Amino acid sequence: MARLCILAVDDEIDNLDLVQFIWDQAGATAISLSSATDALQQLTKFKPDVLIADIGMPKIDGYMLIRQVRQLSTEDGGKIRAIALTAYAGETNQQQALAAGFQRHLPKPVDPETLVETIEQLLDPIGVSRALNIFANKASATSVQGFQIDYWRCLLSIVWENVMNGSDRQTHSSGG
Repeated sequence: MARLCILAVDDEIDNLDLVQFIWDQAGATAISLSSATDALQQLTKFKPDVLIADIGMPKIDGYMLIRQVRQLSTEDGGKIRAIALTAYAGETNQQQALAAGFQRHLPKPVDPETLVETIEQLLDPIGVSRALNIFANKASATSVQGFQIDYWRCLLSIVWENVMNGSDRQTHSSGG
């Protein structure tokens, strides 16, 4: 999470402080803002990896925020991964949040581990980082197979980088 940048938007300062604390502990960078208008302005400047937004904000609520974000080009953040973190916790609210453009809906108060796990799932939908960790653990336990494990770790790293970059390029190996 060390290179991760989170954009958090909530009109309640205490909630922003909590999110800031969680991401500081996880080693990520968090940009905390108290309005959707500020978030829209900062989104294109900082290119965060994930947007965490409250739903019940004055003037522009979280639903309107994510709809406006989804109207942006990919380069300006239109495809950012987004989580609704809100007191509106019902099934209907979850469906509304997902329909508006959020990928996840988490009720407040949120457990810090749940928030971190949700971000990891959003950023790693196919479990590549989990596989890399498994290979890393086996590599440290097995020196004889170190080369083989390094090969797989390298290959998975390339796949993971392509997934994160949205690359359509395919990796080819030569020789045998």
